[in-house]
Amino acid sequence: MTGQDVFVKRRVFYPANVFLCVLGHNKQHVSSFNYGKIRTTRAVLVAISIPIFTSQLEKSKEAVDAANLRAAYAEVMSDYVTGKTDTTKEVVQKQTKAGWSTTFDFPAGFTVNVPKDNNGKWTVKMNSAGTSAEATN
Repeated sequence: MTGQDVFVKRRVFYPANVFLCVLGHNKQHVSSFNYGKIRTTRAVLVAISIPIFTSQLEKSKEAVDAANLRAAYAEVMSDYVTGKTDTTKEVVQKQTKAGWSTTFDFPAGFTVNVPKDNNGKWTVKMNSAGTSAEATN
């Protein structure tokens, strides 16, 4: 017997090993991503991201509405300063939910009614005293 033969493992025959070999349980476990795992992972990520995406989309629509209201307020105020006291501006609502989910800072003296439904409009005009503007829907 040579020195190399001493380190060779000896295989012992066990009937249970034959049964497990037939079932395929003697394979080494190799972790890999197959198509099914990737598809499942993608489905979970999509399911998580859809509500987040829709809420962020609604917040961006609210921000657009607030910016449009501020722009209309600036137009009405500049028209009032130049002598046009009967200027009104219409702002079409972009958001789809009633109410504000975010707090916006509108200019002092500018009152904005809370949006009521998903297809409303605001009318921005000076109040009768000429001291402030209001947006009504």
